[in-house]
Amino acid sequence: MRAAVLIITYLASIPHSFAGDRPFGIVCEAGRWQGYSVTLDQTTGEMQSEEDAVGFSETMYKFHEDGKKVEVTNALGSAEHSIVRNYPNFRTVAYHYGQDYVVDTVFDDGFVVEKYTRTLLRPTSYTFRKKCTPLR
Repeated sequence: MRAAVLIITYLASIPHSFAGDRPFGIVCEAGRWQGYSVTLDQTTGEMQSEEDAVGFSETMYKFHEDGKKVEVTNALGSAEHSIVRNYPNFRTVAYHYGQDYVVDTVFDDGFVVEKYTRTLLRPTSYTFRKKCTPLR
């Protein structure tokens, strides 16, 4: 009995992989992503937050069946990245894009939240979201 409980507990702790009716990909049409930016004012040391938007080219997330990798394709090309979190209704992908550190949270219903930090002139963190189309 104790062994059965341990096995069930272990199986429940394993992140869910590609299964059931989960989409095998998400396509985000080219266009505007809504969000906000948070910037550190280096003169005053205060954080400034404001609504923001960005235009992205069409972006596609194609998930590997093993649940560990995703291929991200946009106007700049295609690259394979690791899925760092794989939950029943979303996946989180983290990668470097140039000097930016990017974290994309891709929900099975098509919502995508992209977060990245840029430090060109002053440290700024961006968070954008878009409703995209799941591919099944």
